[in-house]
Amino acid sequence: MGIIRTLCCWLLAAASCAAGETQIWIGDDAPSLAGVEWLSGEPLDDWERRRIHVVSFWSTGCKDCSGRETAMQRAAETHADDVNVVRLAAFTRGGEPTVEEWLAGRESPPAYRVARDRKEAMERAWLDATGRRDRHVTYIVDKRGDLVWLGEDVTDFDETLEAVVAGKFDSRRFGKEQAARDEAAARADPLWWKLANSIGSENWERVIEICDELMELHPDYQSYAVDKYHALLRLGNTSKAGAWARTMLKRHIWDDPDSLSRLAWMLADDETGLDERVRDLELALKSAERADELTSHARPWVIQALAQAHFAKGDALRASELQGEAVDLEQDESLKQLALDRLKRFRVAAGLPADPPPPPPPGSSEAPEAPEAPEAPEAPEAPEAP
Repeated sequence: MGIIRTLCCWLLAAASCAAGETQIWIGDDAPSLAGVEWLSGEPLDDWERRRIHVVSFWSTGCKDCSGRETAMQRAAETHADDVNVVRLAAFTRGGEPTVEEWLAGRESPPAYRVARDRKEAMERAWLDATGRRDRHVTYIVDKRGDLVWLGEDVTDFDETLEAVVAGKFDSRRFGKEQAARDEAAARADPLWWKLANSIGSENWERVIEICDELMELHPDYQSYAVDKYHALLRLGNTSKAGAWARTMLKRHIWDDPDSLSRLAWMLADDETGLDERVRDLELALKSAERADELTSHARPWVIQALAQAHFAKGDALRASELQGEAVDLEQDESLKQLALDRLKRFRVAAGLPADPPPPPPPGSSEAPEAPEAPEAPEAPEAPEAP
């Protein structure tokens, strides 16, 4: 039942991110940061007209912001001569660490500036004015002070910032495309709630119908092909599921590493609640390999999906190797611990000690550890001659 709860939470989160009405848009003057409380880095009185600015909203209690944190740190370091990066703390709830506590807990000050919203003024001026329901939004402001990009995640952030710095980003095109995405999200909003309810009640026939409707709305919604496949498996219709799997890979998700890795996890993880008889492990491995290829073997979560697929197919040693690489790449400490727990499980199954060895010293060329070969059985004694 775990995967059903996960799907429902994911769908409800998607519904909460649907856009509202806008007052300012791409190409308009960016709102001011006047009135924020500066907590780290040199304060900005106004936009520095010869520099690009990144404004990223966040909260100290965000559980999935490690990717944003890494992206902002990287942007501040890589483009120090051209870009000012500001992480703007807002909507902090009671019980969450204060920004001061968060800063004090770091090993070193961040490369970017840190500021705090006052009386929700920045939320209204930026998030509400651009119609964002999701509050963790990042904005890019060009050298003229115009708003040229916004995003609820940072998947395309690095590439976009590079283009803006180089003066090659087409903000008009982006504005039109984002407006189309927002329009589709508004139309999808009631469908997301219906889909979450249908999954929660295990009405798989209705799930299939809604997924088909969502995929028709916008190219961004092709990931619902995976949810349709899951529903077909839940119905036990393996022939239709197999046919849809071929269509799904070819037409819907072949170039989408997130959907491919989600599919791999769904099929390879024995805790998803799927009947073993309908879990296509070859499809899981193929999907995970493609996702890893698309992400250049650089995303821990994708590498873990590939490791899980190998483990499900009985190759615990290869799973251990891959899971170890994912642990090394993971930056978020809580996610790193979960990955390490899974690694120990794989290592035990491969006949290795549960705890991985410490990493070799820099410059070392030590070969990776291999399991000990089993001892050869002793030859039986020859019978005595009569």
